[in-house]
Amino acid sequence: MIIADIEKMFRQIGICEADMPLQSILWRTDTKKEVETYELATVTYGTKPAPFLATRTLKQLASDEYNRFPNASKALVDDVYMDDVITGTDTESDAIKLCADLIKLADSGGFRLRKFASNSAAALREVKIEDLALPQTNEINLDPDPSVKTLGLVWQPHKDYFRFNFTIEQIAAKERLSKRKILSAIAMLFDPLGLVGAVTTSAKIFMQRLWRLQEDGKTLGWDHPVPIEVEEEWRSFHGQLSILNNLKIQRCAVLPEAVNMELHFFSDASERAYGACAYVKSIDKHGRSVVCLLAAKSKVAPLKSQSIPRLELCGAFLSAELSVKVREALKLEIDMHFWTDSTCVLQWLKAIPATWSTFVANRVAKIQTITENCTWRHVPGLQNYYCLDQRGPNLSPRVPGRSSGDSVEGGHTRPSFLASSILSRNGAPQGRLLQNS
Repeated sequence: MIIADIEKMFRQIGICEADMPLQSILWRTDTKKEVETYELATVTYGTKPAPFLATRTLKQLASDEYNRFPNASKALVDDVYMDDVITGTDTESDAIKLCADLIKLADSGGFRLRKFASNSAAALREVKIEDLALPQTNEINLDPDPSVKTLGLVWQPHKDYFRFNFTIEQIAAKERLSKRKILSAIAMLFDPLGLVGAVTTSAKIFMQRLWRLQEDGKTLGWDHPVPIEVEEEWRSFHGQLSILNNLKIQRCAVLPEAVNMELHFFSDASERAYGACAYVKSIDKHGRSVVCLLAAKSKVAPLKSQSIPRLELCGAFLSAELSVKVREALKLEIDMHFWTDSTCVLQWLKAIPATWSTFVANRVAKIQTITENCTWRHVPGLQNYYCLDQRGPNLSPRVPGRSSGDSVEGGHTRPSFLASSILSRNGAPQGRLLQNS
């Protein structure tokens, strides 16, 4: 894996003269001088078209230089999010060439790549020392686990781990908590991949609960103290959040030189929320297999009460939508399998959408379209690996990791039966008594 940052990306991109008057500013270097009008000649951060202009320029650069740097151009188009480059190769030799080509490609467009980092020191052989995110030195390093931040996650390249770095402010024992204070803390839980999805789901449920609080018949004010029972529950939850910063999650989710991969999507629902998670199963040439969590997504149940089967259907639809995102990100043709513990959902998916009510029909139609040529299977509730906890937030046992066997990963127990089973033609793992869809 290779990451880098495009230095001052917006300021390296000029705009046409006709648009410069739209970026006029008033300025003077001294309070005694007259105010002068200046026109900004480059893309300006904060303006509405800035992100589009920046990314469009990178794509044009990749197109113009494709013949000279085909692999780097492809990485610039597919593996860049704003000014962050996140790419990789299968071998160190390819990584060395990719780094060198990325630097030359960026330089040809007037950009400079810096803050390079990789889980392979050899891959950065062609990178200048001043452009490295982490110093490579033979001297004593007081930081045993140097890390870099990328897209909201902390990555330790030397050990190839992801970690979280949530800002958890301490709450004074006598401090009364307001809705503003609690919502501010919830906003700190940024987990784009859903690696601690069960935790963030509990926080979302708590957030919805806060918005429903009332005082004297009116919505509770931002700075009004919340009820004592709500405050105590939040203190219990908040006191465990620091555990998340101790978690280490292996970045690589597949076996080296895997010869076969499968994607498995699990969905579940409760009265308070519904969600889905994606696992990837990889098998190497020796027959060894590993199953790892890739991503998860959840939503709180709507305020208008819905039946559990309908919420299970919403979870199945979320599972289908998640599969689209995962498949687009992986850019690989991989067999996909969908699992749910709801027999109602499986029966709905078997029939023509028009058979059912509008609510069910709309979602069934979309699921059938997205998951065409894929299989839906029943999994017993105790083996559903997106099982939403009904007992309230409790982070202590939720220690994510990517290793073999049953374990808990961000609140999602890893499905070891997938690692030890071969899917039969009728859709059930051999040796497992599961109802087929």
